[in-house]
Amino acid sequence: MAVCLQSHSRLEQVLSLLTGVWIAERDLKDKKVDTPAALAILMLLRCLDRVTEAAVTLFIEHFDTKQTLARLLVVQLESAVKLQALACLRDDAGLISLVMKEDPDLRISLLSQSLTKKCIAAIESISSQPPDRDVGDCIVSCLKCVALTLDATNGVTWVRLALRAGILSALLGCAGFYIYARVEDEAIAFLKRLICYLPYKPVIRQAHQSLEALSLNLDVEKPPLLSTTGKIHASWSEFVTWVEDRKQLKAQYNKLCKYACGFPECGTSGPDMRACQACLVVRYCSKACQKNHWHTHKLVCTGTREEISNENKQFLIYLASHDILLFKAQLVQQRAALLAQHPEVLVLPLCVKINYNVHPVDIEVSPMTRNVVGEPNIAREVIASRGLKTYVEIHIPSGEEVIAFPVLLEALGNWDRVDPPPTSVNDST
Repeated sequence: MAVCLQSHSRLEQVLSLLTGVWIAERDLKDKKVDTPAALAILMLLRCLDRVTEAAVTLFIEHFDTKQTLARLLVVQLESAVKLQALACLRDDAGLISLVMKEDPDLRISLLSQSLTKKCIAAIESISSQPPDRDVGDCIVSCLKCVALTLDATNGVTWVRLALRAGILSALLGCAGFYIYARVEDEAIAFLKRLICYLPYKPVIRQAHQSLEALSLNLDVEKPPLLSTTGKIHASWSEFVTWVEDRKQLKAQYNKLCKYACGFPECGTSGPDMRACQACLVVRYCSKACQKNHWHTHKLVCTGTREEISNENKQFLIYLASHDILLFKAQLVQQRAALLAQHPEVLVLPLCVKINYNVHPVDIEVSPMTRNVVGEPNIAREVIASRGLKTYVEIHIPSGEEVIAFPVLLEALGNWDRVDPPPTSVNDST
């Protein structure tokens, strides 16, 4: 292993050789026969043709710790970047992507600011070369590595890191490579994933800062990107538009929103309080106030932990109230179609599901069942409002997971009027 860590050999060769030996050892053991050495060598040679997912899984299992394998992968990638060895860089980044997909625990071990920054730096470096299909494949492998980190842990941290590390600049630096469909498609998929995280205030702030820095040297709305299809132009323009739209909504929200500092003796209030990173609930105007309050707050901090900070949750409700109005005509049409097919669903009000985990945003009308609501009290509240309140289930990305939480919104007005109250709703079962 020590030799592998310091070797400049292609990681694909190292992986294939070791995996081939292990496959041979496993088959020899399972068959419990004296297989000729020639057969074992043949099996090894066959394994050199390509690296399969099964081989990668077996490869992973033969390391004592995830950290050892993670270190091997990163060292090989660093070596390829330093040597500007395109084939090695392409294969190493591709293998890291494959390994991260196969083993979630290993992905956690691989996650580091260093890996993300090195992949982005590699894209910026090699994209300065004349357009070439092999270089394009290398860009795709590195971009996939960065994309996989976006779906790790809570996602938001890694999206912000990628933006700070210059991923937008790197994508623009690949301007000459979008003539290759693989590069263009991977970049479009990446931009769509970034848009999915724009419901988060910290991501909006970081994306805006990144675009602002780029605007000093070029027109960010119409950058010079070479493409035979024009799809990358449309995707980039859409991303810039979404960031600007969300930035304006965030500014409007900040004017309406004020927080009180969590340190009782402070008394300061304002829109820009920082949340405690442990619980994401209590907010402070300064590090000094947080430090002074810690001896009291630490007793309840862990117990108040939330999946999403209160700031992001309140902003998301504000955001959903805005977005849902844009879809009102579509929702009314969906409602009419649903009632035409299933008139019995009008026993309860209808609810709306809005999914920010995909782009474009997915929004649909569905019956409000007790399974969805959890208890009939919410249905009573919606009915009692004479249609002024709508039950909305909001879905947002959080790494590989999707956080779903229900809210009652008044933005749609009287779009789904249900006169109170059917007997079946009042009787809890």
